[in-house]
Amino acid sequence: MAAEQLVIEKGPLLEAYRKLEPATIQHSDELMADRLLNVDLRFDYFCTADFPMYTNENDDAFLYLARRTNHLAFQNIEEAAKQLRKRGFYLPESEGIQAVIDSAESGKTVKVRLANPDLTTPPKIGKGEWCYFEIHTTRFKEKLNPQQMALAERAYGAGENLEASMAIFREAELQTVKITVLDPKFVLKHTERMYLDHPQKGSSIGRLSVLSDFHADFDFEPASRDVRDWDCCLRGLPSS
Repeated sequence: MAAEQLVIEKGPLLEAYRKLEPATIQHSDELMADRLLNVDLRFDYFCTADFPMYTNENDDAFLYLARRTNHLAFQNIEEAAKQLRKRGFYLPESEGIQAVIDSAESGKTVKVRLANPDLTTPPKIGKGEWCYFEIHTTRFKEKLNPQQMALAERAYGAGENLEASMAIFREAELQTVKITVLDPKFVLKHTERMYLDHPQKGSSIGRLSVLSDFHADFDFEPASRDVRDWDCCLRGLPSS
């Protein structure tokens, strides 16, 4: 699809989503690629087509970051928005969970063991729920471990696109950008509780992914629960 045909819809998730063709909503790396040429896009805060699913596998927490075709929340958008508002995460159906797991085995979905990316807990805001790792915009190749690099490439692009994204950040005088995920302890606690309440759905919880703008230092967060943000954008082709 040509970039000039894409439109931005801003507002609460449900309202913005209904105005676009779901199969065209952009991923974070696609948005970053377009930001290289379209400076205006750097000042919008996006909800992306990347689906973060957190799982409890033998008391170990994992993040599956799936692509648009396996975005379980978008596929059940009304119910997902309701659950995100009510409990702060979405409980996917077991069939969808298995589809995401299978897509990781085929290489389409990034799977990260949350104990591996050397995560740092925020000092105040979100303590106990979120944690993050930093990407050094100049020395990222030597600083990032393989798990961190996999998430960085999904957020900001791979190869030359990742290099170009880091150049944008350096132009903005940013020494680091952050990728924020759910805290592993939070994942284990809530997947266990949800499994006890809903054993037929397995032990997985879903969130949304957001790519921030220049004013928020271009951070990527595959851990958002906000479906009511009036300033959040989706970008894709308009629905027919």
